[in-house]
Amino acid sequence: MKGLCILGAGGTTKDLLDLIEWKNRETSSEDRWRCLGILDDDRALHGREYAGVPVLGGLADATSLDADICFAFAIGSPRTVGKRKMIFERLALDRRRFPSFIHPKAVVEKGAAIGFGTIIFPGVVVSGSATLGPFSILLANSVVNHDAVLGEFVCLASGVCVSGDVAIGDGVYIGANASLRDGVRIGEDTLIGLGSVVVSSIPSGCTAYGVPARIRDGSG
Repeated sequence: MKGLCILGAGGTTKDLLDLIEWKNRETSSEDRWRCLGILDDDRALHGREYAGVPVLGGLADATSLDADICFAFAIGSPRTVGKRKMIFERLALDRRRFPSFIHPKAVVEKGAAIGFGTIIFPGVVVSGSATLGPFSILLANSVVNHDAVLGEFVCLASGVCVSGDVAIGDGVYIGANASLRDGVRIGEDTLIGLGSVVVSSIPSGCTAYGVPARIRDGSG
């Protein structure tokens, strides 16, 4: 059994624990994961349990853990747009310590390129010609179609549909049930609101939402 520490205490962590339980049912004992603890910078959680798992300390404590312990980067919400990559770089951990986790009920076609630390939840479909950058999070029932490219630290909330030949920059968060038209480009560190329909490209550093999605609040 392999040791795992999860970075971040939030909804994604709860879903990841469910995913790990599913995977452990279907693998031999030596390939199963044992979650040793969670690290989060909320001091109110330290020394307590979150979702039945002990919170061992802050994120910086990851550097003091044994070298054979792996990590899962489960920090991903609209509040962390543009911050996930900075958090990771501050920790300076070896990317090879971040395995990808793919739920047994997800469909990832042969040929799809999956980066380090990617987490894929049940019901997700990824085309064989798609590329998922390192530390992508694809929540339940999201779809990534042919030739789409996701950058690093991208989060797709539940039910997102990424059409063919879409390019999504680093650090983007796309809200639940949003749809992206074929060929659009989303700049890095942009937030797309839930239920939005993106029919044209959106630049970096924006908040966009609506049907069709438009840049809001003076961003961009």
